[in-house]
Amino acid sequence: MTTTRPVRPGPRSLSHSLRRTIAILVAIEVASGAIQGYYGPIMVDLADDLAIAYADLNWLEAAQLIFSALAVPALARAGDLIGHRRILMIATAITAAATWGIALAPSFPVLLVAWTLQGVYVVWLPVEVAIIHRRTAGAPDQGRVTRRVAALLVATLEISIILAAVLAGQLVERVPLTVMLMVPALAVTCCLPAVWWLGGTAAPTRGRFDWGGLSLLVLAVGVAMGA
Repeated sequence: MTTTRPVRPGPRSLSHSLRRTIAILVAIEVASGAIQGYYGPIMVDLADDLAIAYADLNWLEAAQLIFSALAVPALARAGDLIGHRRILMIATAITAAATWGIALAPSFPVLLVAWTLQGVYVVWLPVEVAIIHRRTAGAPDQGRVTRRVAALLVATLEISIILAAVLAGQLVERVPLTVMLMVPALAVTCCLPAVWWLGGTAAPTRGRFDWGGLSLLVLAVGVAMGA
């Protein structure tokens, strides 16, 4: 009597799937680098265009950093509960909308809201690492692969930040400001179909969202900012 064993994907097909996933995540980190490095050389031009006092530009970074500090733990936990790919898609959609909002903002209040919401992009990297960790589950070299991919993503991010800053510096005197601001918006928008192509991930883990912990975090950040 012979027994049948379940058919498992061979190493070649698994490797191809993983390479495709890594390529998509690298592309997303290129967009992340565009966001983080592109705006620096044009902040003064942005302030002049919207008649913003230079001192008020600090509110953009402050508001985004506060929002990011609250968004990362909340969205990372949500990724464990409902799926990391789904959270990556949601975060990318919000970031794309916010980046277009920055490009087309008619006033400082609109710019401040869009700039704040754009801070959700900071969850990309931890969610990407979680996706790789899940997709290599059961492999004997899971830890090594996850560390190498994480290093590749960070390196891509840092290089992209530098190149984005250089590109913005070269374009600032040659291209209208609105057109310049559309460049990172287009980069992030192109990530949406890429995230869709990632396909499904492993089943979410069971558990609950720590609303109490998030409330304490909001309170702590609020007290720190108030002080």
